[in-house]
Amino acid sequence: MSDYSGAATLPPLEPPYDRVTRYIDPHTGLVTAKLVPGQLFVGGSLDCITTVVGSCLTVCLHDSRARTGGMLQFLLPCVPGALAPARGGRLEPSERYAFLALEALVGAIEARGARRTSLVAKLFGAARVDPELVESSGQTLRHVRDYLRVERIPEEASDTGLLQARKVVFHPGDGRVRLKKLGELPNDTLPRREREYYGRVLSRALVQP
Repeated sequence: MSDYSGAATLPPLEPPYDRVTRYIDPHTGLVTAKLVPGQLFVGGSLDCITTVVGSCLTVCLHDSRARTGGMLQFLLPCVPGALAPARGGRLEPSERYAFLALEALVGAIEARGARRTSLVAKLFGAARVDPELVESSGQTLRHVRDYLRVERIPEEASDTGLLQARKVVFHPGDGRVRLKKLGELPNDTLPRREREYYGRVLSRALVQP
C-alpha cells in the first residue's frame, strides 16, 4: 500500500513532473500518475503510471534490481524533406527528438539508482488511428528501436500498430504492465489531444536549427 493512502493531498512534485496529474487509486492505494502526450514519469514500488495511447508511442523502462522504472509517451516530428540520412554529424529533427526524449527518461531512472545496463523496455501504441499521424508513428517506433539496439536495452515486450487505442497501466517497481485494447472511442478527446500535441512538436522542430 502507498504511504500516501488516505492523505487529503499528495506531496508536490518537482519539474519536469509538476504538471503530471496524480491521484490515489481507491482499489490499490497506489499513487497513480496519469500521462498525456509529451510527458514522462518515474517511480518505484509505491507508484503506478497509466495512460491511454493511440498514435503516440508509450515507452516503459524498468530495472528489476533497483525496483524502479519510468514511462514516456511521445511522437516524433516527421518533417517533409528532412528524412534523408544525416550529414556532417547533424541529426534530422526526429532523430534529435528521439535521442533527447529517451535520454531524459533513462537519466531520470538512473537518478533513482537504476543502471542503464540493467534496463529492459516495453513498447505500446503507435496505432494507425489517425491517418495524418501514421508516418510519424512508424518513424517514432523505428527510432526508439534503433536507440534501444545501440544502447543494448532489450525490448522485453511490445504491442504496437493496428487500429486500436490502448490503455496501459505500468508498475515501475516490478515492471508489470496491464494492457487493455480499446474498441471504438466514446469521443474525440484522445485523437484531438494527440494531434494538438503533435502540432506543437512539429512547430518546434521546424524552427530549430
